[in-house]
Amino acid sequence: MRPMRISKRERCVSPMLSVLLAALALVCGCSDSDPNTPLLDGGNGDTGTGDSAADSPTDAAPDAEIDAGIDSGADVGIDAPIDSGFDASVPGVTYRKGSQISANSEFARSVSIDGDTVVVGAPGDFGGGAAYVFARELDGWTEIARLLPDNLDELDRFGGSVAIEGDTIVVGAVGERSTATGVDGDDSINAAGNPSGAAYVFVRGQDGSWAQQAYLKASNTGPNDNFGYAVAVSGDTVAVSAHTEASNATGINGDGDNNLTSFSGAVYVFTRDDVTWSQQAYIKASNTGQFDRFGVALALSGDTLAVGAYYEDSSYHDDPSNNELPDSGAVYVFTRDDVTWSQQAYLKASNIGAGDWFGSSVALEANTLVVGARQEDGLLGDSLSDAANNSGAAYVFERAIDNTWSQIAYLKPDLGDAFDAFGTIVAIHGDNIVVGAMEEDSSAAFPNVDPSDNDAENSGAAYVFTREDDSFTQTSYLKASNPDTDHRFGSALDVSATEVVVGAFSERGPGNNATNEGALYIYPL
Repeated sequence: MRPMRISKRERCVSPMLSVLLAALALVCGCSDSDPNTPLLDGGNGDTGTGDSAADSPTDAAPDAEIDAGIDSGADVGIDAPIDSGFDASVPGVTYRKGSQISANSEFARSVSIDGDTVVVGAPGDFGGGAAYVFARELDGWTEIARLLPDNLDELDRFGGSVAIEGDTIVVGAVGERSTATGVDGDDSINAAGNPSGAAYVFVRGQDGSWAQQAYLKASNTGPNDNFGYAVAVSGDTVAVSAHTEASNATGINGDGDNNLTSFSGAVYVFTRDDVTWSQQAYIKASNTGQFDRFGVALALSGDTLAVGAYYEDSSYHDDPSNNELPDSGAVYVFTRDDVTWSQQAYLKASNIGAGDWFGSSVALEANTLVVGARQEDGLLGDSLSDAANNSGAAYVFERAIDNTWSQIAYLKPDLGDAFDAFGTIVAIHGDNIVVGAMEEDSSAAFPNVDPSDNDAENSGAAYVFTREDDSFTQTSYLKASNPDTDHRFGSALDVSATEVVVGAFSERGPGNNATNEGALYIYPL
């Protein structure tokens, strides 16, 4: 058992369990396989977070087809919106729900924005999951599609991670159970009780409709690998993580046909030629280690890939071979030359600390990388302090012309607090960085925000930092328009040139009577 820090309240289950009963999903705000795993955003084409939220399978009859009176096509007609007559929108924030969500849909567990399109994951929707697409129209943000894969099954967790760039959407489904490998394989054989995971590519046609283009599986599909935990897309390249994959391979395209290093993790890169997808690379850490969870977060920008391993244990920036600081975390940067990938950098925090979970979220744009460490303990202005337990931090790195990376900023909120989990998720666009703190406790409602009280435990918050030269300043403190205890606003987020989108997968709807229904909030920058 790995050393584990407890955040806020006793966690529900061991982090080594990868499958839980559906009835226990998200108890205490945990993700399904690992209560301490950060929730990831699918990214905005640069970022994989994906987390947003990344996600894991639950255990039930694997072959039960979804039967909710809805089509399993990619573009589903929209029924009357749920919660008719209820809208928590206020000046400065747009509040949206999926048209068919209900309790335990976990709507907005993952979110991604590109231009005038937002994709929102709902991995509990009707038991198998869905992804909702919203577009900015003359009368505001409108749901235009509900995406489902061709082979949706109960408990697939489709929508646990999402990413969009241009006319391409990628959706992860860690609970998918087929034994297929590669691209568009045979999905007819399901390994009962042993989810392997999948990812799906959807494309937008000239008429504006969305259709499934590819069904992606690992080249070494294995039970409980959590393939699809995080996804990212940039141009004709897609990256998919399997953060509990278990091979002892290192580097690029090693031997993945073994399970000798449990929960070490892997990332798979796929490329598109016209309309045909193929796997280009199988990527592992240079210091593959048991329980490191390489791939718990990922981000993709052009020919650069960043991968978080928040349980990595090294205590040195230049020596990844020791394991002296459990769960300090690391981030690995890979670059592509033509079709060949190689590791460019191995990054640690400037204030490395055991249990900080550096790499629990990542965001990447060109030569700027943002890394979240949601259990870091430092103070604003004093990163070496351990006075703010599990308050969290974010770090900004920049790549120089000689391809070396260096840390240029250490971000903390102006009025952060212990156990806020600042760094749960990060996103970047231009000079703006957004950081989620899904366990922040203020009861303040947007736009009248006062972070000084702690009356709504785990209500959550998001923070916008703006860059001027090499200096970053907090410019916005975002809260839900209807904050409440355990909503976990800020568990997923993304940013574009004009908007910040934030998910609260545990929001409970009108009257707070629909557990884990979820909600999406859109703010202008």
